[in-house]
Amino acid sequence: MHVTVRPEGDLWLVCFAKQRIRMPNQAAAEQFAEQLRQRLNAPHPWPRMPLAKAS
Repeated sequence: MHVTVRPEGDLWLVCFAKQRIRMPNQAAAEQFAEQLRQRLNAPHPWPRMPLAKAS
């Protein structure tokens, strides 16, 4: 997923997946975007289905 940071008027936007998060300044936007990127790029294991019990 592509994450971008850009100014909009007096605020800064963090944009991703058709979402726009408004931040009060560039530093806050960059920090939020970096944390989001780290979470998106973190390993995510496949969910494990519980085994069915024999009746």
